[in-house]
Amino acid sequence: ARVSTPATWAEKTASAISAVLLGGQGPGVDTVAGSLAVGSRTLQTKLKQEGTTYRRLLDKVRRELAAAFLERADLALYDVAFLLGFAEQSAWNNAFKRWTGMTPNEFRRRHAPAGSGDLDRQ
Repeated sequence: ARVSTPATWAEKTASAISAVLLGGQGPGVDTVAGSLAVGSRTLQTKLKQEGTTYRRLLDKVRRELAAAFLERADLALYDVAFLLGFAEQSAWNNAFKRWTGMTPNEFRRRHAPAGSGDLDRQ
């Protein structure tokens, strides 16, 4: 039988962040820590020991989900912002540009599947 290595706290946290976001909850550290059955300070200490932070993991998960969501022509940009846990579309636009160097619309245009129709819906 194969013995699997337990996931790191960073991996567990990233998975929990994704689940929280996809479940429609806000991605606060308290919420995610609770889903992992630890306190938020304990979680932050474990992540620091692994050389990362909650904020870095949250940005990483949001960046990955954003890329997947932007490939879907049926999702408006404001819907993507909401799904990623941003209260304002402008905050998401700024974060996305910081992550990728381009706006969500530019990313969508460059990565749109052939024949995907109107991708400029806001």
